[in-house]
Amino acid sequence: MCVVYYVSCIMHHVSTHAHTSPPLVLRTQVLVQNGDLVTGTLCKKSLGTSGGSLIHIIWLEHGPEAARAFLSQYQYLTNYWLLHHGFSLGIGDTVADPKTMNLINDIINKVGVGWGGGGWA
Repeated sequence: MCVVYYVSCIMHHVSTHAHTSPPLVLRTQVLVQNGDLVTGTLCKKSLGTSGGSLIHIIWLEHGPEAARAFLSQYQYLTNYWLLHHGFSLGIGDTVADPKTMNLINDIINKVGVGWGGGGWA
């Protein structure tokens, strides 16, 4: 995968996977040489907007146009993957459970002054 052909960097970060039992903590290294991903997995921490991320490095070293080009390429790659591997969302995935609905209604009622003071419930 070509990132941006003139970017080379090594990034280190710690990933926490809380969904496993026990929670898994991994030290991750991402190595990019001349725009090619040599080793590592690109994730939110290595790609994100925080300092030291790939997007941040591209922006600082090559400017906003290079960062825009990278984001466009990465979005194209993501769309291509989703097209070929599929991803579905059912109506059941969009409906909140009763506990969550009660929490939402409580919050809306608490700040309901913006909607005439009475809330929605």
